[in-house]
Amino acid sequence: MMQTDVKATWCNAGGKTIVFEGRTRFKGVTISSGIGGNVAVNNGTTNIWFFASSSGVGSSFNVLLPGEGIIASGNLSVTCGNASATVIYG
Repeated sequence: MMQTDVKATWCNAGGKTIVFEGRTRFKGVTISSGIGGNVAVNNGTTNIWFFASSSGVGSSFNVLLPGEGIIASGNLSVTCGNASATVIYG
């Protein structure tokens, strides 16, 4: 059975946010990046997804992960460096 309910959590530029404490799935992210921005999504202390601005220019975009997304068995968190992000999970 496909899961359809999702939630979203915001991470400010230069910040770190605990998205969910416990088991969940990382399903997507919306990023607004400044020059040299980066976003790291973590399962506990292990990086499971990473974005880095490659050209030195700012941009905004959405990333939706296929299927059920990436499982995070520990705490799902996001760290934003010169970028803000809305993490979609569930």
